[in-house]
Amino acid sequence: MFSPNGTRVVTASDDKTARVSDTATGKPLTSPLEHQDKVVSAAFGPDRTRVVTASYDNTARVWDLPLDNGTLAQWSAIAERTRLCSTNTACSCVDPSYVRPRAAYRCRPA
Repeated sequence: MFSPNGTRVVTASDDKTARVSDTATGKPLTSPLEHQDKVVSAAFGPDRTRVVTASYDNTARVWDLPLDNGTLAQWSAIAERTRLCSTNTACSCVDPSYVRPRAAYRCRPA
């Protein structure tokens, strides 16, 4: 299952794990998400920060994923856009609860 923005993929496996990988590089982004029996389903939450898995061990689990790594310049740019949005009365912020280097605040006319 691909993440909503297509940058990550999560797979469910008979080896009792789910794995989250970067779609561009194929490299794992987390350690294996382990269950006690086969993992039969895995999906991303809408904000890409969580994965839910279901297993034949009769459990469903919610896993927090690490934030994307970003450079200092990327995070500084996010902080500046956030400051501009919060101080500009003619501006409203899109998705104010979600801050990541590749999904920064965007201002639009109110």
